[in-house]
Amino acid sequence: MPDVGFMLLCKAAQQQEQLNQAATIIQAHYRRYAAQKQFQQLRQAASTIQQHATRFLQRREAAQEREREERAKRFKAVMTRHHERIQQLELEKQRLRDLPIGQLDAYEGKRHAAAIIIQAHWRGSKQREAVRAKHSGLLALRPTTCRSPTTKHQPTGS
Repeated sequence: MPDVGFMLLCKAAQQQEQLNQAATIIQAHYRRYAAQKQFQQLRQAASTIQQHATRFLQRREAAQEREREERAKRFKAVMTRHHERIQQLELEKQRLRDLPIGQLDAYEGKRHAAAIIIQAHWRGSKQREAVRAKHSGLLALRPTTCRSPTTKHQPTGS
């Protein structure tokens, strides 16, 4: 007769083996579920990043396109003004060619005198700017009751 203790031991080992197999199957299914869930989360995160990156690049490209269009518009306006100025200068040159010699000399004299005045004013403004820069600390220390350097002195009537 077979030993009952051995049979019970074998049956217990067999049940333990079945339990181990069941636990292994459950663990495998859980690991598969967890891996799929993590993969889906990573895929969703990658999709979100791609969407944001695509939108960012589209916005940047649109801004660059607007900037290019604005630059082209400004360039066209500058070139239009330039061509208009060239046409004005050509008309002025033609009028100067048509002037008699005496009027041309008078015109050149007026232009020369105007150029000298413009140069004198420009040099004076640069000189005043240099003096102000040199003495900027002193100007800050002046009393507030003094006239500003841009105020012209009005002579009093006597």
